[in-house]
Amino acid sequence: MDPRVAFGAAWFPQPFSRPRVERGWRDEGESMAYWLEAPGVTTDEVTVSVEGQVVTVQVARADEVPEGYEVVKRERGERRLTRRFRLSDALDPSSVSARLDDGVLKLEVAKRPKPAVRTIVVNAPNPEETRS
Repeated sequence: MDPRVAFGAAWFPQPFSRPRVERGWRDEGESMAYWLEAPGVTTDEVTVSVEGQVVTVQVARADEVPEGYEVVKRERGERRLTRRFRLSDALDPSSVSARLDDGVLKLEVAKRPKPAVRTIVVNAPNPEETRS
């Protein structure tokens, strides 16, 4: 059994090198929204790309050294985070938009319009044609 389950996550926290990422989808009527926590990240450090039905979010953050200082020992290197997910056919990949606000990245994807329902007329065979 995983000790984090038996004793609670407080006893065995996640390693510092793996950032805690909360994400989730929410239906907003004509679009779907996806949230990703990115505390302390600027828009220059975030890249969102779409290839086919796959959306890729990349966050790269390097530690800055103030002017006049030098690094003696670096405990953490450049931090990178990549998330990829496939959009369903019901979503339009050309409509992906992104907004970073207070450390939360919000992606919004518009839904494709539902195809119109067509009624198909069912024809019966002509009685004269079936006797021959």
